Amino acid sequence: MQENELKKAELDGAIADSFSYPELSLFSSYSHIDPRPGVRKEILPGMAPLELNMGRNDMFSHGAQLRYILYEGGRRSHLQEASKQMKEASRWLLLDRRRTVQFDVRRAYLTILLLKEMEHLATDNLDRHRRRSADADRAFKAGTIARLELLRAQAEEEDARIAVDEAADRKRTGLRQFAILLNVKDLPDPIGDLQRASEQAMHFDVALLRAEEPEFARLMAVSFQRRASEEAAEAKKAESLPTVVTGVKAAQVNPYLGDKRYGTEYSAFLQLSYPIFDSGRSEAVYERAKIDAQNAALQADELERTLKAQYDLLIERIESGRRTILSRKVGVERAKLALEAAQVAHKNGSIDLSRLLDAEVLLLKSEVEFLRSTAEFYENLADWERWSGRSSGQFEIFNKSKP
Repeated sequence: MQENELKKAELDGAIADSFSYPELSLFSSYSHIDPRPGVRKEILPGMAPLELNMGRNDMFSHGAQLRYILYEGGRRSHLQEASKQMKEASRWLLLDRRRTVQFDVRRAYLTILLLKEMEHLATDNLDRHRRRSADADRAFKAGTIARLELLRAQAEEEDARIAVDEAADRKRTGLRQFAILLNVKDLPDPIGDLQRASEQAMHFDVALLRAEEPEFARLMAVSFQRRASEEAAEAKKAESLPTVVTGVKAAQVNPYLGDKRYGTEYSAFLQLSYPIFDSGRSEAVYERAKIDAQNAALQADELERTLKAQYDLLIERIESGRRTILSRKVGVERAKLALEAAQVAHKNGSIDLSRLLDAEVLLLKSEVEFLRSTAEFYENLADWERWSGRSSGQFEIFNKSKP
């Protein structure tokens, strides 16, 4: 749609430029005159002239006219400038749209990577719970645990199986949505590794983002739209000024000089028109155009404040996301140590199966939050690239698959 808007702006520019060139047109006219036109002619000296009815009631004229506007109060120049500004605005809007599409694709891509990791974690969790359920069944038969612990282990296994199915369904749905977004039928499994990307994210220097000067495409578009509105208002104001038009005309006219035959008539004209009274229409049109220009200026100012505030907030979220990844990484490492200690303690009989299951659930939760934080970090980074128009250079890592 934005490409069509750019084409419309280019056509508006061609229309505005056309007023600077002469206009050639063909015409054909017919008129009926009653009474018939005549001439007064003196036949004999000293006698009253005779009224000779020599004309025709029906008059025809066919020809061509070349017309050029010499002066129109500057309306043409304002229209041309307005069209140029709108063309630039459409170009920036198209750029903003492309950046938005790129962001949507990256967000969907990161979602798929996260869903793949969730499916992998769910599968590993199911394998652990299967082993725990089998151990619980043997322990119950040996009489070393109560039936309650056996039932919990079996329930945890069933929940883990459901989680695997749900993770697989979410991944398939995400892949379909990604295919729809890219308008393709067969979508290969995207490569990329959030685990590796998390290591890069933890060492990312957010100061690099603050050093970049943002290029807000939407703000640039609104700024050009504001200038176009101002020029359009001036063009409307010029409509109340005089207009001077010149031209030449050649026509075949009947009757020609009182004769019945057609004859060629050449003429040149210079026309001055000045609007005197139109019931306030011109003034109302100009006032309306001024209000449009004022609204465009207010929108530009408001958008500038909003974008700058969102931009600063986005950088803060990226910095917060980096710290969150560091914290989540520590949480995963501690959860792994806790699980290893719980496995040893359970093997020695110092804790029951429930405590071991709690340690496994803690590890799973820590890994999920760690990967989700990584995906959110890169999603915010993609959002920063969309708004700023700059490259962070951090997405190249996703072009590599797992080693």
